[in-house]
Amino acid sequence: TTTITWASATTTAITANQTIASFSVTGITGVEFLVKGVDATGSKYSVATVHAVTDGTSVDYSTFGGVTLGAYTGSLAVNIVGGQIRLQVTPASSNSTVWTTQYRLI
Repeated sequence: TTTITWASATTTAITANQTIASFSVTGITGVEFLVKGVDATGSKYSVATVHAVTDGTSVDYSTFGGVTLGAYTGSLAVNIVGGQIRLQVTPASSNSTVWTTQYRLI
């Protein structure tokens, strides 16, 4: 059985690799993220899916199914630092943007 977990972060600057979600890599080999970005000030909205695979030390990921309304909201990335897998975003604007993710660990 796979549990679905939620996480959220708000960005207010165009700063690279801001963390949306972070969790221990222990016992994890795959993750599926569904990510939503809402920049209501700029009337920009997005949703994308990110799949990641890890051996506990390295991680590779693919972003697909991305859809935007209004304009581009930002780019997503996944990395491992200090035994933690992190879903990160580099926002496209300094407007307050709410990033929400629903994810499953496999």
